[in-house]
Formats: sequence, structure tokens, C-alpha cells
Amino acid sequence: MTGTETCPSCGSATPERARFCPECGNRLGAAPEVQPAESNLDRLTRSIELRLAGLATRATLLARSVGARESARARTASLRARQARLRLERDAALHELGAAVYAGDTAETDSARARVVALDAAITTLEDEMNAVLAQAEAQVAQIDAELRPTVAVTRPADPEQPDPAVVPVEEPWPPPDEADPPEPAVIPEPSPQPTPEPYPSAGP
Repeated sequence: MTGTETCPSCGSATPERARFCPECGNRLGAAPEVQPAESNLDRLTRSIELRLAGLATRATLLARSVGARESARARTASLRARQARLRLERDAALHELGAAVYAGDTAETDSARARVVALDAAITTLEDEMNAVLAQAEAQVAQIDAELRPTVAVTRPADPEQPDPAVVPVEEPWPPPDEADPPEPAVIPEPSPQPTPEPYPSAGP
């Protein structure tokens, strides 16, 4: 008769030469593996690591937000400086245009007018570029703020086909207003003649 052994893991009888327990599947001839329990220090360490990772992510997003603002501010300042120089050139071109018109020089008038038109177009282009830079910076900052905002649990809306138990139904008036009896005209009493006092004979002496 074949001998039997006892599984050190589950305690069930196993064949003598079996390498694995037919009940729990544990390897025979070796001590069962025991998973070390997580200590409080390990849990605290993991919690601190997660918190530090969250703080690092938040610091990175804040740095990106500040960088986007500073980049937009620097770009806008450079464009404003160029725009100011163009405005000075435009003022000089207007003076030249006025002088050419006053002198009656047609060629110089046309040249000065064309220069004023070109400067106006360049100033408008710089203004549009500044607006685009500011809009891009605002979009970047809004996206970063959305990532920094904590997650809020949103309740799934109820099934529109199912009535909401929180909503109290309002009872309809009965009978409906259009099916009720029509209003009757107000009863106005007709005027009656006022009684005339009868004359009484005056008392004699």
C-alpha cells in the first residue's frame, strides 16, 4: 500500500511521492510561503511617497502656469515697444505728408501717404499679434488651473424615463379651467324711486 503524507499548508492527506498537494496546490517538501504583513511604517512610507508625488505634480503645474504668464508678459512688452516705435515713425510720416501737401509736391505727397498706410498696417498687425499671445496664455493658464482643481464626484443624472422621487407631482385643478361652468354676470340691483317725504301741517298758535 502506498504511503501518504500530510500537506503542511492545508493538512490534507497526499500521496507519498506527490510533488504538489491535490487539494490546495502547494508544493510539498517545502515550507509554505508566507507573505509578510504590511507594517504601519510601510503604509506610512507609501502614503508619504504618494503625497510627495502629488505635491511634485502640483509644483510642476504651478511652474508651468507662472512660466506661461511670464512668457506672455515678455512677448507682449516686446510687441508694445515695436508698436511704440512704429507710432513715432507714423507721426513723422504724417508731418512729412502735411509738408508735401502744403508745398504742392504730388510725388512726395503720394510717397508720404503710402508710408502712412504701410505703418498703419504694421501697427494693426502688431495689435493682432498681441491679442493672439494673450489669448494663448489665457488658454494655457485655464488648462493648468483645471488640472490643479480637485476632482469632484458628479452624480449620474437619473433616467429621464423614470420619475424622480424627489420631485413632488403637482395636482392638476379639477375640473380644468376651460371645462368649468362659465362665469355668470354680476347681479346689479336696479335703481328704485326714492320715497318723497309727505308735508306735515305746521302746528298752530
